[in-house]
Amino acid sequence: MITIAFIVLLVNLFYASLLNGYRKQWSLIRMGRRKEGSELPEVTLIIPFRNERQNLPTIISCLQNLDYPDEKLKLIFVNDHSDDRSENIPELAEIKFRKELIISNGEGKKAALTTGIEKAETEWIVTTDADVKFDSQWLKKLFSVEHLSEVEMICGMVLIRNNKERSSLLSVFQEMEFDILQATGMAALAMHQPLLNSGANLAFKKKSWQDLGGYSAHSNILSGDDTFLMFAMQERFGDVIVGNTEAVVETKPSVTWSEFIQQRQRWASKGKYYKNKYVKTVGAIVMLSSLFLPILYFELTIPEIGMILATSIIVRAVTEIRLIRKVSQTTGKSYAIFELIGMSVFYPFFLLFLTLSAPFNKSQWKGRKL
Repeated sequence: MITIAFIVLLVNLFYASLLNGYRKQWSLIRMGRRKEGSELPEVTLIIPFRNERQNLPTIISCLQNLDYPDEKLKLIFVNDHSDDRSENIPELAEIKFRKELIISNGEGKKAALTTGIEKAETEWIVTTDADVKFDSQWLKKLFSVEHLSEVEMICGMVLIRNNKERSSLLSVFQEMEFDILQATGMAALAMHQPLLNSGANLAFKKKSWQDLGGYSAHSNILSGDDTFLMFAMQERFGDVIVGNTEAVVETKPSVTWSEFIQQRQRWASKGKYYKNKYVKTVGAIVMLSSLFLPILYFELTIPEIGMILATSIIVRAVTEIRLIRKVSQTTGKSYAIFELIGMSVFYPFFLLFLTLSAPFNKSQWKGRKL
């Protein structure tokens, strides 16, 4: 058991080293970002939705206040066969930009996105989700990258925020976890190693999407329209993907633990399809450093194991807290120290639970079985 404990400590040291590298890279991202004074491109914003009657009014309000040249932006709302009359909201909304409401040619997000993208006539496509909100400068910030003509994809920031006076333990946990995910994703992009992104804040050139055959290469995978497209872009076109920490959209946390767990299980189900060596290596370090840590709690009667466990927990907590606090300088969101420590201690148990429950996963999304 001592041998296993030392292996756990070693993997957690690798994990800490990985996060420290991302933290240092994050500092360079913030210092190195410069705005380009070139002309804004023509853009089509694709907004797929299914049963989003409660959320659509918020994004409609954001679009009404969006600051972008009227003649350079078109909105395409794609109805993925909603049954709650969601389509009435964008159809009746008064927005200064050209807008079109269409019905998806298939089922699922990829089909809805494909329907919208094929309809677009602009060089650049931007995708987002119907349950997000953003400030008036969002699109301008998204395209404020250097050498835009040489870029094929821009990955913006997505933050989970509750925006209520009192936050539940669940919502705080989601906010912290997603802050770390976004930090690592942006840092990895700056290192020219695409790791993760989000279709809720994503821009890419339509021609490049067409050259890749759209989403056809991973059409058998129910989710991952964003991440797999990013990997395909890198494989085909090389180092043409940039992260943009200035452009931010916010989305709400899951309301219940059941909903949250199903969401994470959907995300985790994509892992077996990843082919990128860097992604596999990072995934292995994160998984191994977390999954075996809870085992050591059952051997606390052995002093040496207790010391190794304590060291592993401290190493994890310190590196995670430092990374989150570095990101907080950009996001403006701070957390209490007990919240940060609590997440660090709890997360390995959460990941272990997700792994053990995966074979029994019967996730649904928007009323559809996955």
